[in-house]
Amino acid sequence: MKSLPPAVVYLVLLAVYILHNDLWLWSDSSLFMGLPVGLTYHIAYSLFATVLMYVIVRFAWPAHLDAEEAGEGRHD
Repeated sequence: MKSLPPAVVYLVLLAVYILHNDLWLWSDSSLFMGLPVGLTYHIAYSLFATVLMYVIVRFAWPAHLDAEEAGEGRHD
């Protein structure tokens, strides 16, 4: 399985960090699906962050960490 380059992971994490502060919805009192639009945004954001963390762990996890845990790495 091909891994993600670290630069891509860091850029996506930076974008998600910036999107976390939804200043554009702070004073919006409209409802979406019966919930305040800001709350709905954070529900969607949390689901996206969950999927993103799965993808990062699945495709960007350093292989040498698993090798050390299994006793295949170097011993100091």
